[in-house]
Amino acid sequence: MKRQHAAMAGFLCLALVVGQAVRTGWSAQESEKSQKSAARAEESAKPRGRLPAHFAKLGLSDEQRGDIYSIQSLYDARIDDLLAQLEELRGQRDGEIEDVLTARQKTLLESMRQQAREERASARGAKAPAARP
Repeated sequence: MKRQHAAMAGFLCLALVVGQAVRTGWSAQESEKSQKSAARAEESAKPRGRLPAHFAKLGLSDEQRGDIYSIQSLYDARIDDLLAQLEELRGQRDGEIEDVLTARQKTLLESMRQQAREERASARGAKAPAARP
């Protein structure tokens, strides 16, 4: 009976030690995972962009790079808005220009545009490599 108690006590001690080791290993892995996640989040929070031509060769500091990326970000939003406005103005202009045409001229213009689209499509198809058997 004493042997059974001793064996049971030994088994319990071993189970506790293994359990603690596994738990410690798991928490170390979890801690490492959370550190990696935090590093990824911090990395993605950093402003990114593309430096202007030749700027990469100037030995910029991280602060300078960050400032440049921030400036680009501010202007990019404004430029996108202006490009959208420009596209809208071009559409209005082209619409007004087409309004000057007669119905017959509009039909002829559309026919010419369709032909040009087809020629571009066939030219793209001719440039594609031949299918292998």
